[in-house]
Amino acid sequence: MHLLNLGILAHVDAGKTSLTERLLRTAGVTDETGSVEAGTTRTDTLALERQRGITIKSAVVSFPLDGVTVNLIDTPGHPDFARAWTSGWRWSLAPCRTPSSRPSRTPSARRWARDCTAGRSPTARSP
Repeated sequence: MHLLNLGILAHVDAGKTSLTERLLRTAGVTDETGSVEAGTTRTDTLALERQRGITIKSAVVSFPLDGVTVNLIDTPGHPDFARAWTSGWRWSLAPCRTPSSRPSRTPSARRWARDCTAGRSPTARSP
């Protein structure tokens, strides 16, 4: 069986956990899409994450899909938790950066983009 480590990386409030939840639903892993606002996501398991609606630690959900074991990695976006983000992309075979909906990217988003490039990590930007 093949393995795909897919990391979701972006700045704070870019929708990483929401995207992770939609991917899990689309892949048939869950019957319902979890909600950050309602505290029902599969990857935000700490009480503080659920209370504040933020991701503090990277989380992995593994599932089979068409003969491939997918390790879907949801990473934090807040600069205070940069260490968890860095570990997420370093062991991800295919980091996926989500684009900013804001007019200008945050300094941390620019730094993380440089980190991925410097690490020669293959990246895909979501549309």
